[in-house]
Amino acid sequence: MSNPVKAPELFDMTPNSRLFLVLNLLSALGALSPLGAQTPTPTATPFNSCSNTLSVSKNVFYPSNGETVDLNVNLCENGNYQLDVFNSAGELVRVLRSSGDQAAFQEQVAWDGKNTQGEVAASGIYVIRYTNPTDALEAKVILIH
Repeated sequence: MSNPVKAPELFDMTPNSRLFLVLNLLSALGALSPLGAQTPTPTATPFNSCSNTLSVSKNVFYPSNGETVDLNVNLCENGNYQLDVFNSAGELVRVLRSSGDQAAFQEQVAWDGKNTQGEVAASGIYVIRYTNPTDALEAKVILIH
């Protein structure tokens, strides 16, 4: 009976292969654009317009170093909302916020990379999902130990 092959840990890799891995993950998230790609021209929005938004402060973070990722939520209408973290398999990792009837607001929520049990989640890609009765928004982050 042969010994199972263990996948290399991130820190067992050479610096160049770690960089290659991170660049590939960023590219998969759409955080990198091909060389020579045109950046989109911003469009003006009317002064009184409002849209529900979810944005992240950074796409890659290291909770083992005490880093968090800040999630900026903008809710334009009254109603219920929920902010959840899912792993790449679609499994719920943690509920960050769950509200009852909430008035329109802006909020910044920090995720420390921990799951519901208070343990730091495994390295990987995570989906932050914001839902309310009329919208569902997602943002992706990479957690690295």
